[in-house]
Amino acid sequence: MILSGSPRLLIQQERQIPASQRRGSIAVLRERFRRSDPWLMALTGHAPSPADRIAAFMDAETIVEGIPLRVVELTGEPGDMVFCHPVMVHCVAPNRGARPRFMRIKTQLLTREGRELSSRWHRPDS
Repeated sequence: MILSGSPRLLIQQERQIPASQRRGSIAVLRERFRRSDPWLMALTGHAPSPADRIAAFMDAETIVEGIPLRVVELTGEPGDMVFCHPVMVHCVAPNRGARPRFMRIKTQLLTREGRELSSRWHRPDS
């Protein structure tokens, strides 16, 4: 499960933070993102969830700070590849099939901006 549009929103939000505050705790940045809109708060459990989460989060997109967002389930066949931005908001979906699923993530950062943002986003909290 991915949140389509999330890299653009995260980059946009980070650009709004003064440079002196960008090196703060990743937990603070994540919490800011989760609480930046009522839709995101409901998605992440910081506000009451709608009765039909699929309809609310997957069937239609919403606009947060001018960026369209929607939860998308990634599906594919063995051998398929999915390319995502390094700061794509994602989570594990339950395996409803009879076979185990395996996924390998290979990070390939192609731009200086991507490397810097990923390093800040994935840095362990101190």
